[in-house]
Amino acid sequence: MPAFTHSPGRDTQAVCQHFPRNVNDDSASVMPMDDLTLLRALLDTLPRPAPRPLPEEAAAPDMVDAYAQRVMQAAETFLRQQDVPLLLLGPAVAPLRIGRGAPGMRIVIEPVEGARNLLMGPPFDSFATLGMATLPPAGPMSASTVRTALLQPLNDASAPCMMQAGRAWTEHGGRRHALEVVPREKIEDVVLGVALEDMQPGMGLSELMGKAGGVRVPGGTSAGLMAVARGQLGAFLDARCQLSACQWLAGAALVRAAGGVVMLLDEALEQAAPPVNLLQPRALVAAANRALLEDILAHLRRAWL
Repeated sequence: MPAFTHSPGRDTQAVCQHFPRNVNDDSASVMPMDDLTLLRALLDTLPRPAPRPLPEEAAAPDMVDAYAQRVMQAAETFLRQQDVPLLLLGPAVAPLRIGRGAPGMRIVIEPVEGARNLLMGPPFDSFATLGMATLPPAGPMSASTVRTALLQPLNDASAPCMMQAGRAWTEHGGRRHALEVVPREKIEDVVLGVALEDMQPGMGLSELMGKAGGVRVPGGTSAGLMAVARGQLGAFLDARCQLSACQWLAGAALVRAAGGVVMLLDEALEQAAPPVNLLQPRALVAAANRALLEDILAHLRRAWL
């Protein structure tokens, strides 16, 4: 089975040191790093997949699962070294309490979203992503409650997309570049991203794809949401009802901060209750603005309800 290798980033020991409250204060009092600094330092310690030939089909799931397990183990090791009480959550694992005292945040990690893209490489704008988000220690898990978010493409050299304090950006050449959604309000005027994989689109989705100005299959929910936040897609729809919160929290927060809207599809169509746990499977729609979202939902309601 092909192995994944660890490619460390910059010296995280320096990044992770607590810093003085006041540079003129000689006391030992310190304040902890903020959420995003913690996530960026954590990202630099996590293993990255090394390029390898496509494995045998039977070995591929084991390869991705092994990589995901390594990421979660590395995250736990790093976070235990920091004096930050928190809850660590990820796919298919119980919440893990780290640090002393009452948790001050939850960190949700999706080690790899878009496994097929990770194995085959990025066709067009399709990427596998590693996603992280911080939330308050209690309360609902939604795009509106995410405090910070980070999405890192895994199979190319792109810089991560980040969100903090209601702003979303990426960085090039040492400078921040704000993420902005595309200003279009009709499905006919935008490129629509859809999550299909092996699923055949039903009647409503086929009609919606036919009305869109263009259609793209990004190959992963995080990649689709990131493309909406970047203005590369006008909207993204994943109607498979297979998404856990790990897969959409970071990307949905990016879309909101870039000026877009995100809604769980069953809530939009049927006024369902919000998710009660991390792994509850959901469907999702994201759009550049409320008018475009309502245009998409109107098409779906006519076909499905």
